Amino acid sequence: MLRETTSAANDAARLDAIETADLDCPGADFGAELRGPSLEIRAAAAVRSRRIPGLDAVLEAWSRLPPATQDQLGVQAVAVAFYGWLAGDALSPTDERWLTDAAASKSSVRSDKALNLLAQIAERSMPELYGTKKRDPAWARLDADTAALDAVWEAALPSPVHFAIALHRRTWQALQASAAFLRAAGKAEEREDVTWPAEDAEDEALTDLLMLSCRDRADAEAIRAHLTWYLGVRPQHPKRPALSEAEGSFIAVRLRDLGMVLGAEGAGAAPVPEPGAMLGLILAHRAAWSLYSATPHAEETGWDAHFALTDVAGAGSEAVLLAPCADQAEAIVFIEHAHWYAAELEAVGEAVADCFGYESRQMLARAGDLVAYLGDSAVAGVPAERT
Repeated sequence: MLRETTSAANDAARLDAIETADLDCPGADFGAELRGPSLEIRAAAAVRSRRIPGLDAVLEAWSRLPPATQDQLGVQAVAVAFYGWLAGDALSPTDERWLTDAAASKSSVRSDKALNLLAQIAERSMPELYGTKKRDPAWARLDADTAALDAVWEAALPSPVHFAIALHRRTWQALQASAAFLRAAGKAEEREDVTWPAEDAEDEALTDLLMLSCRDRADAEAIRAHLTWYLGVRPQHPKRPALSEAEGSFIAVRLRDLGMVLGAEGAGAAPVPEPGAMLGLILAHRAAWSLYSATPHAEETGWDAHFALTDVAGAGSEAVLLAPCADQAEAIVFIEHAHWYAAELEAVGEAVADCFGYESRQMLARAGDLVAYLGDSAVAGVPAERT
C-alpha cells in the first residue's frame, strides 16, 4: 500500500495549486513538483514536430497565466485561443464545444486580437520557449537529438490526471458562466430540452477524468479531492443537479478504491462490502459474455434475441464495474478480470465490442487504482499499462 495518511487541508492545497498559479508571485508554479526542468522547451519542440498531446500542453500554459490575465481574456476563450496559437492552426471558435453560440460568434470577431495578446503574454511569461532571442529559440538545441527528446518527453509532463482535473474545473466554470449568460439574455428556457455546448463539454471532461487511473499517491489525492469537491457543487448544475444512478455509483466506488490507496476513507465512498460478492459477479459476467460472443450475428438469430443477450452481458459488466472490493484478494481478482475483459473485446473486434467499450475502459481505470493500492509486485502477472 502507498504511504498512508493525508489530510483534507493537503487535498485542498493541491487543488488550489492545480487550479490557479500567479506568475507574479515567485514560486507559484503550476504543478512544479511534478515537472522535469524546462517543460516549455520540450513543449515547444513538440509543437514544431506536431506532437502535441491533445490539450495537455495547452492546459499547462493556460494554468501558468496570472489569474488577472485569465479574467481579462475570459474563462471560455483562453483555452481556445491558446490552443490555436500553440498548435499554429486557425482558430475556429464555432467548433469549440464549451462556448455558447453567442459567445462563439463574438469570439470569431475578436480572435486575431486575442491571439496577438496571448502571443505577447506567452513570450513575456515563458522566456524558455524562445530563449534569449526569438531567432535563436532554446528548443532548437534539441532538434539534433530526437531520441533524447523522446526519452525525456513523457517524464517532463505533469500527470494526465492533473490535466484532466484542470480541464474539468474550467468546463464547469464555463458551464456556470454560460448558464448565467443565458439567464441574463432571457434565453434559459430555450435550452431546457437540449444539450448546449457548455453542458456537453463539462460532461465529457468528467468522463475523461473518470477514465484515468492514479499512477501514484499524488494522483490519488488529487482525484479524491476533486471528486469530493464535485459532489459538493454538482447541485449547482443548471440542468441536471443530480448525477445519474450509474454516475453516482461509479464515483462512489472510485472514492472507495482511492481510500484504499491512501489508507483512509473519504466522504462519498461506497460502503465496505461483505467479502465474497466480487467473485460471483465476475463469474456471472464471464458466463453472459461467453454466451453473447459465441452467438451468431443478429441477422441470423433475430434482433430481439440479440438485444436480450446484449442487455444481459451489459448488466453483468456494470455489476462488476460498480461493485467495491472487500479486500486485497478481491482487488487482485478485479484487476485480472478487467484486463481479461479488455482482451476479449479486442479479440472480437470493434464492430462487436463497441457497445461494451465504455465500461471496459472504466474497469481498467479502477484496475489502475487498485494496482497502486496493492503495489506492482502483488499483481505481477497482470499487464502493467494504465488507461
